[in-house]
Amino acid sequence: MGKKDKTEKKAAKMEKRRAKARQLHTQYQALTALSTVVEQKRRVLRDRIQVAEARMRVPATPGGVVLSEGRTGRVSPNGKRQRVQFVTGAQSGQDNPPRG
Repeated sequence: MGKKDKTEKKAAKMEKRRAKARQLHTQYQALTALSTVVEQKRRVLRDRIQVAEARMRVPATPGGVVLSEGRTGRVSPNGKRQRVQFVTGAQSGQDNPPRG
């Protein structure tokens, strides 16, 4: 009988260890997923900061704000960026003379 108790104790101990390992593994996976999401958010925010900074530097143009990458910061109603040909701030005034 004493022998059986010992093996049961060992089995219980091993089960506890397995449970702890499972728990830690789950926590690790959750943290990894979270950090991935956070990294994506950081990338998006960094892009938005760059766009905002570019907008500060460039004078307003009729077709929206022209960014250094050659596209405007104007967003169409469906939320997609509109493709607009590259226009420098200096030219835009000449292309669109004031009405009146």
